[in-house]
Amino acid sequence: MTPADLQAFHKETETIVRQILRIQTAPETRDLFALEQFRQSRREAFEKGDVKFDWYAFLPTYRMIDRAMDELFLRRIDRLRHDAGDVAELYQFFLAPFKGPTHKYGYAPRWDMIARLSPFSHDMAENVFAEYRKQLKLDVDEPIDVTVFRGMHFLAATEAYQERARSELLSGFDLALEGYDGERLVNDMVFVQLGNSLIELGDPSAAGVLYRAFIFAGDDERNYEMNVAASHLAQSITAFAYDGPLDAIRQYVDNYSENYTDDEFVLRARYALWYLTGDRNGPLAYLQEGEHKRNLSFVVSALVDLNVKEALPVIEERLKTLENSVTIECFKEAIDRLQSQATAPAEADRMIWMLGRKTRTELALGEDTDNVFVLRAQKGSDTYYAGVEADDSSPED
Repeated sequence: MTPADLQAFHKETETIVRQILRIQTAPETRDLFALEQFRQSRREAFEKGDVKFDWYAFLPTYRMIDRAMDELFLRRIDRLRHDAGDVAELYQFFLAPFKGPTHKYGYAPRWDMIARLSPFSHDMAENVFAEYRKQLKLDVDEPIDVTVFRGMHFLAATEAYQERARSELLSGFDLALEGYDGERLVNDMVFVQLGNSLIELGDPSAAGVLYRAFIFAGDDERNYEMNVAASHLAQSITAFAYDGPLDAIRQYVDNYSENYTDDEFVLRARYALWYLTGDRNGPLAYLQEGEHKRNLSFVVSALVDLNVKEALPVIEERLKTLENSVTIECFKEAIDRLQSQATAPAEADRMIWMLGRKTRTELALGEDTDNVFVLRAQKGSDTYYAGVEADDSSPED
């Protein structure tokens, strides 16, 4: 397909999806299957026009239908307010969405939707809690199901289950390490997801919980993947007003800077240390040192989030030398922010969150990127697609 053909194809999908959402205000379960059949028909139509099927070129259509599907899921659940007799049917559906003649096994479970059945059946909440406990004990090579954690977020926001869900999320690291013998490997993705979950929870006590988990994950006796996960925990700590010890993060940065100077996980931890200590000079000095050319997004994010306006000319000068389209988008954002913001941004508006929180492992397993700068770069290119994180696709920037 030519770029013009692609635009027309996705525009047609958008038009049909809007019509479906306008018509299906209170869908039956069979209507969900109809939308899935539409997804299949769009893929077939795409393949006819594109001999070598390009998944990333098809992705915008897939995403539009996926978002519409989630909306219809919620509308179908909402119908339970008028007829709660369908809870068991929907539970079975969400355990293996679209299982049937065309999908022998169905798609992966949607525990976030099962959690939304809890107002109509206590058993649904119990099922989510039980699955959450299973996730915490997954072996190191088993993929996690993020919908379980999203289901826990929903329960933590409901009056009936708030106290229990919040308690289980706050004690998640302890539950994951229960019975730990010092020998077996612990699933690093569970640690990362727990860190993200505690940000969503917003409980002030989570900062100390995260720091203790960081001490475990960042220990050089752990495997490399868990050490990388520690950097995500350090970044998660920055979401809170934390004023506790930071020695473990300092030691971590010093330790891994020797062999992984500009690697993403080291820069993520540096960002956390700069931000938590209010160090305005550290990221500026780092950017001024010309030998640092990778993962600079974390550096300029620190400068913006600490409102280091004196860094503006340095960022502008470095921008002239950049070739990586993602890094360029990041530097442009930093310049715009430093020119316009009067003070450091509020917690939710910090630039660091624009880099996304998904890990390389999640992206490699097919998750869509949540890095705003990758998405911006995609819009300006026919060939740049999700899966490459900011600053790391080129050794030069």
